[in-house]
Amino acid sequence: MAESGADRLRLSDTIGILSPEEYGRRVEAVGRVSSIDTQCHCHNDFGLAVANTLAGLNAGARYFHVCVNAMGERAGMPDLAQMALALKHLYGRDLGIRTKHLKELAEIVAEASHQPLPAWQPVVGDNVFAHESGIHVNGMLKDTSTFEPFTPEEVGNVRRYVIGKHSGRATLRSVLENHGIAVDEDKLAECLTQVRAVAIRQGAALTPDQFCDLYKEHSYSVEAAQ
Repeated sequence: MAESGADRLRLSDTIGILSPEEYGRRVEAVGRVSSIDTQCHCHNDFGLAVANTLAGLNAGARYFHVCVNAMGERAGMPDLAQMALALKHLYGRDLGIRTKHLKELAEIVAEASHQPLPAWQPVVGDNVFAHESGIHVNGMLKDTSTFEPFTPEEVGNVRRYVIGKHSGRATLRSVLENHGIAVDEDKLAECLTQVRAVAIRQGAALTPDQFCDLYKEHSYSVEAAQ
């Protein structure tokens, strides 16, 4: 192949039917008989495009295909953001990509392609750095690495604490302190029950302003009763 002018050989799993183990084995087998570099081309029909590409790189491939937001035929292809962060943080391979622009890039492509970006899209989705569970938020307020493998700033995303039916006092306390509102622990505990009830009733989380208003109203009602 090199004699014919080729500089790389692309190993395609076009319908995404190979496991990471099998794809890696085939890349390794190709590498043993080829004098040129191997390139990975994987599809996501079983949700394994990123895993297969990583397996191929570990088996000796030097190049790989990605798409922004994993867009591609049928179930899509390996996502650029996921590959860049996985290689950097899990395998110690920094591609030199300015990752702080990944969220912005994903949103631009989503808008241009008329394909909404899922909130749970790894790395760039709106929910990736959203924390609601009381236990999680309590840990996050002490050390963000407890529930985040990398910082939102690294990829241009933002962290937020969701005020909902799973929230705990740590979340509510943090919101009040950020709004400059004095915290009464007894009133906070009582207000937590109301917060959960409101979240269930409206079928959505409360906004910070909505919670602060609720807390103030609860405080006034308690004081009036006294």
